[in-house]
Amino acid sequence: MINLEDTEMKLDFDYKPRLIDQELKNALSYTPWIVVHGPKWCGKTTSCKVLAETVYELHKKKDRDAVSLYLSSDPSLMFSKKMPLLFDEWQDLPELWDETRSEVDEKGPNPKQVLFTGSKELTKKQRAKIHHTGAGRKKDLFMHPMSLFESGESNGSVSLLDLFDENFDLKIKESALTIRDYAYLVSRGGFPEAVSIGGENAIKRTRDYVDSLINDDDSDETVSEEGKDPEEFFRDPVISKRFLYSYGRNIASTATSSRLLKDVRGGEELKISEATFYNYRHAFERMFVIDDVAPWTPIFTSKDQLIMTPKRSLCDPSIGVHAMGVSPADLLDDPFDFGHVFEALCLRDLRVYSEVDDGTMAYYHRRNGDECDAVVTLRDGRYVLIEIKLGGDARISEGKENLLKIKKDIQIYNETKPKNEPAMRLPSSLILITGGALASKDPNGIFEVPIGCLRP
Repeated sequence: MINLEDTEMKLDFDYKPRLIDQELKNALSYTPWIVVHGPKWCGKTTSCKVLAETVYELHKKKDRDAVSLYLSSDPSLMFSKKMPLLFDEWQDLPELWDETRSEVDEKGPNPKQVLFTGSKELTKKQRAKIHHTGAGRKKDLFMHPMSLFESGESNGSVSLLDLFDENFDLKIKESALTIRDYAYLVSRGGFPEAVSIGGENAIKRTRDYVDSLINDDDSDETVSEEGKDPEEFFRDPVISKRFLYSYGRNIASTATSSRLLKDVRGGEELKISEATFYNYRHAFERMFVIDDVAPWTPIFTSKDQLIMTPKRSLCDPSIGVHAMGVSPADLLDDPFDFGHVFEALCLRDLRVYSEVDDGTMAYYHRRNGDECDAVVTLRDGRYVLIEIKLGGDARISEGKENLLKIKKDIQIYNETKPKNEPAMRLPSSLILITGGALASKDPNGIFEVPIGCLRP
C-alpha cells in the first residue's frame, strides 16, 4: 500500500506529501532533466523545492535578473550551483530551454539534474526563442490538485490497481465521509494551501484563488479573429467569469462549444464573437485550468455512433463551484447538480490515480444513450469500466445496469464479428464509485467503492 508518510525527503517546512513525490525521486535517478507542468497553486514548486538544492523562482524579479545575467554572460556558472537545480516558472525565461539542453548534452552519461516547473504553456512568441527540442533528454510530469487520498480524506483502504483483477477478494471497507463532507470537499477543492488551512476558511481561500483566475488582467497570446497571426489581448473579468461559470454549469457533461458559447453570451447580453470565445478557452487551457476528459473509442462500434465531444472538466471542481457562486448548502439542496459536481471530483481523483499507475482516463458515450462515466486503461492494455453515482438506490442500480450492458455489448460483438476482425478485449472489471459508506463486491462481480476509500 502506498504510504504518503514514508518519505526520505528532507523537509524544512510543513509539507503534505504528494503521490508525484516518489515519481520525481525515481526520475532524478535516471534522467537529467524533469519538466513538471500543472495549474498554478497545485503544489509543483513546493514538491520540487523539497528535492532541489538550488532554487530560482523566476516570477521574482531578483531571481529572474540573476538568471538573465547568467544567460547573457556565462550559463556554466549557473549550472555549477548545487544540484538538483530548480527553475520555477521557467517559461518566463524561455532561453533557459536551449541552455539546459546544451548542459545535458555536454555532461554525457552522468549529467546533473535540472527541474523546470511551469504553470502555463508557452506562447508562440516564447516558443520562437527555443530552437531545439528536449527529446530523449527530459521527462515530462503533470501535477494535479490534491486527490482525496493525498489530502487525507480518503482512507485509502481500496486500491484502484487491485480492482483490475475481477477475482480480487474485496473485503467490506468503510468510509467515514458523508454527503455533507463531499459538499464541503468540492467547495474547498484540492489546492494544498486551502487543504492546510482547513475549515470554512479553506473555502474562502479557494474562493479567493478563483477570483484571481477571473480578475487577474494578465496579457495572453491567442489567435486573432481571422485565425491569422496571434495577438495580445487582456482578459475581461466579466467574460472570464461567464466562461468559468459555463464550464461549472456543464461540468461532467458533453456540452458542445456552441452550447458553452450560448452560456457565455447569456442570450444577447454579451455580444462576443465565436473567435473571442475560443480566445478565452485557449487562455484557460494554457493555464491548465481546463482539464477535459477525452472520449474512449472501442473497436466494436463505428465512430459515427459515438459522442466524441470531450467531457467538460476543470482541473478542480471547486473552480466551477465558486464561479457559479454555489455554497455547500446549495449543493445539498440540489441533488442533480451536486451529482455532476461529485462526478467531477471523482474524475479528478481517478485521473491522478490512473497516472500514478502509468495509465490514462477517458469516458465512453454512444448516441443511443449507452455511456460509461470513466474508462481507466493501463499501459499493458487492461482497462476497467467505471460508473460514478453520488448515491440513491435507483441511481446505484442504474449505474450497475449500464456497466453490465456495455460488457454484454462487447461480448456480443466478439461472438458476431467478421472472422477477419480482431476480438475486443473484455474489461478487467466493472467498478461503481459512490458517495456512500461501504465498499463491497456484488453478486455480479461489480466492485462498489466509495471515493472516500480509494487510492492508486
